[in-house]
Amino acid sequence: MAEIDYEATAPDFTTAEHAAARAALKAQIPTITDAIAAASLKAVWITQARAEEAARRRTMEEQEAAAAEQRRRDEEADEILRAAEAAERETAMREEMKKNKAKHMKIAVGVALPSDRPMNAPPAVMKRLKAGKYVPMWHFTDEGMKQGAKDITVEESTPLRVLEGGDGEGEVLLAAGSRSLVTKVKDDELTWEEFSVAGQRFIEAIRLAGWSSEHVAMFGRFYSAISLHKWRTEVDPMGIKRRALLIYAGAQRVLWHERLELDPETIEDLSVINLESLMWAKDDAYDRWRLRQEKERRNERVSRP
Repeated sequence: MAEIDYEATAPDFTTAEHAAARAALKAQIPTITDAIAAASLKAVWITQARAEEAARRRTMEEQEAAAAEQRRRDEEADEILRAAEAAERETAMREEMKKNKAKHMKIAVGVALPSDRPMNAPPAVMKRLKAGKYVPMWHFTDEGMKQGAKDITVEESTPLRVLEGGDGEGEVLLAAGSRSLVTKVKDDELTWEEFSVAGQRFIEAIRLAGWSSEHVAMFGRFYSAISLHKWRTEVDPMGIKRRALLIYAGAQRVLWHERLELDPETIEDLSVINLESLMWAKDDAYDRWRLRQEKERRNERVSRP
């Protein structure tokens, strides 16, 4: 801002217009001349003008500083608002991408679709597997896969229960009368062909369900250990040893999931054969064989004339 030349702009206190002011000053100081009185009045005017200008400039500077501070606060508030709106949009976009993942899937440009199609497990089965829940092996047999395609989707927490028939056989059903995920054959009643196919499908299903590679590998070792066990190929006219392997496999898998529900720090390796449990399974298989024999004999006696 340009400096003001107060000497040039000051009034001419020697004129008649300011005679009264000179007279008043001389009345207070009788010894001064008229020229000195005019010079003194000019000096006082310049001093006051400079003080007033200084005060005016301070006021302007304060006003400008206040305005600048307000602009800064306004800009800061606008920036915060823009950031909040951007975060809200980003959150909404993430939710949208999570809800409709297929619409936002990244494209692997230049990569063709694979020649083989993934195993298409029933939705109800996959939902339980994604939650880490137990699913009977029958659902991975040809019959189970066909039946599962008709089932409605169920909640992961829906419990399974077995409805026993009069002959000791049973079906594993969802509790509360749900129509979904009906298991018509228990694990230990599967044929070996069904068990082998279901095992391979189960491993692929848990991989698709997002189970860790460590768990997938463990189940792979588990089914290999059962399928390659020496009892599988030993001479076994009554089929007790081979049935014992299926009983053992079914019981151990249920037990493993029960252990998992306890939320331990570590979980046992299912692929390690528990010899004591295997012998119990053999005893169970023998008892079942004996009961079937007795039932067949009773039926024979009843059918005789």
